[in-house]
Amino acid sequence: MFRLSKVAVVLATTSMMLSAPVLAAESNAPSFDNVGLSYVKFDVADESLDGFKVNLETSFSPKVFLSVNHLDATDSFVENTGSADAAFEISTELSHANLGYKFYDTGSTVGYMAAGFSRFSVSSEVSLSDNSFADSYSQSESGWNAQVGVRSALTERFEVDAALRHIDIGADGDQEFSVSARYYFEPRFSLSAGYTRIDGDTSYTTIGASYHF
Repeated sequence: MFRLSKVAVVLATTSMMLSAPVLAAESNAPSFDNVGLSYVKFDVADESLDGFKVNLETSFSPKVFLSVNHLDATDSFVENTGSADAAFEISTELSHANLGYKFYDTGSTVGYMAAGFSRFSVSSEVSLSDNSFADSYSQSESGWNAQVGVRSALTERFEVDAALRHIDIGADGDQEFSVSARYYFEPRFSLSAGYTRIDGDTSYTTIGASYHF
């Protein structure tokens, strides 16, 4: 009985030692299961818009995941035309819904690719304070996008991501480059910051928080 107990202890200890690196690797794995909300500063041409971005990622399997994000930014300002004040309001929205695949995975670093649906809309309104003029414009188009990126957990608390995306909406095609960093102040909660550039005249920065599940 004593010998069997010793064997059981040895086997249990060995099992714990062998599984420890696996558990450590899993705890250091980059997250693909999270929901987040970010503040956005969106710059296009000479205009700067403020807004928000929501994102969701969830895994269907160790290799396949869903990624959905939506950006909404607006700006309003007043300019004097001499006889009256002109009030302007500009808003833009950009959404992606992708199915992704992890083609490279070392545990702490994941290479992934994704593709799916994209939608872009822009609208503007202008009105004069004397009510002598008012006009509005809006446009919305849909298309597709394809993305490739790498995400790495440098430590248990710090994670980075870099990605390239081709966006094809309407008759135009745009290239998007994004980088972001995430800090886990709790195992299920993180703070993040990111920068995205779309071709030459459009970019946006984000600061946000996420819940990981």
